[in-house]
Parts: sequence; structure tokens; C-alpha cells
Amino acid sequence: TTYRITDNNFDEEIKNSPYYLGDIWAEWCGPCKLIGPSLEEIGEEKKDKIKILKLNVDENPQTPQKFGVR
Repeated sequence: TTYRITDNNFDEEIKNSPYYLGDIWAEWCGPCKLIGPSLEEIGEEKKDKIKILKLNVDENPQTPQKFGVR
């Protein structure tokens, strides 16, 4: 299972998730589109152990900027 997160709830989701993988992506990003299905699969297989947190950079520019993601 994957969870869509935003600039507003990013810090809260990180604090409440002991194990997570953050996917900072964009609709126009080719590599993001390639890895997306694999992350969905991992999220489903490991749903009891890890949270896949997805953040769209176009809709949420503050968090990627904070971490230097371009």
C-alpha cells in the first residue's frame, strides 16, 4: 500500500512511521514512472512492515526543496 503525502503532513507521517520509503516523484519524470509500479508492489507485499510515502513535487514543492531534490 502506498500513501500520498503532502508538504503539510510530511513531518507527521515520518514521525508516525517507524519504517518508510519516501518516493518524491513527478508526473513528467520518466524514471519515476518506471519505478512506480515496483514501489506499489513492494508496498503491498510489505504492508505490515513498511510504508511507501509518495510526494508529488509539482503539488508539494516545499519538502523536496528542503532536502535538495530537483
